[in-house]
Amino acid sequence: MPIDDLTAEQYVVDASVAIKWFVDEEKSEIARNLLRNAELETIRLFTPDILLYEIGNALGKGKHFGRQDIVDALDVLLDSSVEVRNLDRSLIAQSASFMERYGLTFYDASYAALAHTLSIPLISENLKDQGKVKEIEVKSLASLKNL
Repeated sequence: MPIDDLTAEQYVVDASVAIKWFVDEEKSEIARNLLRNAELETIRLFTPDILLYEIGNALGKGKHFGRQDIVDALDVLLDSSVEVRNLDRSLIAQSASFMERYGLTFYDASYAALAHTLSIPLISENLKDQGKVKEIEVKSLASLKNL
């Protein structure tokens, strides 16, 4: 199900990228520019809904954000131009296939499955795992410095 809007570059983003929208880490500025460009509609960003769970968990457990900060961050995501796709039967089946074939977690496989389904690249800082999936193109934030 490729996307019909050919005027803007299109990408799937995973949690390794989206977390950088909320915390200062290496390459956070590049990640924020990516989100800014999506808000300006010069690019389109997609993600599976599992991102919301991963970001909530990472902010709470890994970054020690409080309850309200987690709620606020997820509100920002939901209000952004990032197009959150629900896992449907097709995405679940493709995720399970990538999980089995490449030894990925279901979380990681769901991003790869969405990129594969939409026929667009995945932007990830988890190249060790996502780079295993031969059916998709995976880009790092460093490769997008000029966006």
